[in-house]
Amino acid sequence: MSVYGETNTSPLSYALHLLPKIELHCHMGGTITPKTWAYLAKKNSVSIPGGPADIFSRISSGWPQGFDFSNTKIPMVWHEDPNADRAISLHKVFDWLNACMKDHEDFALVAYECAKDAFEKSNIVYQEVFVGLTNLLTMHGLQYPQIIDGLIDGCQRAEKEFGIKTRLICGISRHFPASVGMQIVDLMIANPRDEVIGIGLDGQETAGAPEHYVEVYRKAQSNGLKTTAHTAEHVPGWENAVTCLEVLQCDRLDHGYFALEDDDAVKKCVDSGIHFTCACTTSRRQWQPWRRASIGKMVELGFNISLCADDPSMFPTTLSREYAVAHEEIGLNAAQMKRIWLAPIEGSWMGDGEKRDLRRQFLQQAEAMKTFENVTYRNGE
Repeated sequence: MSVYGETNTSPLSYALHLLPKIELHCHMGGTITPKTWAYLAKKNSVSIPGGPADIFSRISSGWPQGFDFSNTKIPMVWHEDPNADRAISLHKVFDWLNACMKDHEDFALVAYECAKDAFEKSNIVYQEVFVGLTNLLTMHGLQYPQIIDGLIDGCQRAEKEFGIKTRLICGISRHFPASVGMQIVDLMIANPRDEVIGIGLDGQETAGAPEHYVEVYRKAQSNGLKTTAHTAEHVPGWENAVTCLEVLQCDRLDHGYFALEDDDAVKKCVDSGIHFTCACTTSRRQWQPWRRASIGKMVELGFNISLCADDPSMFPTTLSREYAVAHEEIGLNAAQMKRIWLAPIEGSWMGDGEKRDLRRQFLQQAEAMKTFENVTYRNGE
């Protein structure tokens, strides 16, 4: 049986598919299915430029002049994209999606389906999910409690039905000035919710340098919020990763592949133990061979990483598929896959007691299934 639509899934990949998992980097909007998008557009009388499934299939971005500038060397692989002349930016699709969500009911539905699909397709038992608040608040005139309370209701319904726990990260978009990010943090502080646990810098990395958001991050941190940032993903250089680590003082980082461009940056990232969330699959389809080679190099060099599906409905993928790609295509062995599977427990923002309980449960289930029978269980490793 395949975990991602193919017939040659390895025994380890299938075992990992069955095991419980944690995901720390997924965008709520990126989990909306074509069927639900069509429903929301019709319900709210919003016109969208085509069928949702067709739009998702056209999400793509090209690679800037091949792989020659990167230290991560792989053979040049270039697959002809039949939709190249009809390609649509991922960010444009998010704009269209955001316009279709209008009320509490819409957000509750989206959150419920996000958690339900995570559990049913990948056996995710705990997830931390990005909410793209900036556009919803500034461009669509929605109110913070209206969005957040709808999402929380959907998450709570899914938790009651499936046992999956969802926590929310409020996205701070680089496409808007830092003052807008500060407004979002102020709203979070004024309207505390146990389910809303942190902020994350997102959007196109070239749109705003992380150092512009230092004061936003300081205020969030001083009020008990956790922090992360998309970094070293689009810009071919290591500097943003180090800035997010040392200047923003993030609790973890998202992506980070270009940190490999500098030996000192690699050392800082490895020595700090900072947790990176990495996705093997991306809307930048021509980047995928390089992306996967970079993840393999990060593991080889000792980066602390976990895998994520990022925008699973749009790419499309699942967390189980990302595990299969890491093992079968990148070539990570059983010991490496075990570390990646356990890493998000410590990388998560749940309490220490929850972490201990989950780690014990995960290891007991893996042992019962003999998932890592060639890996020694010793000292919690």
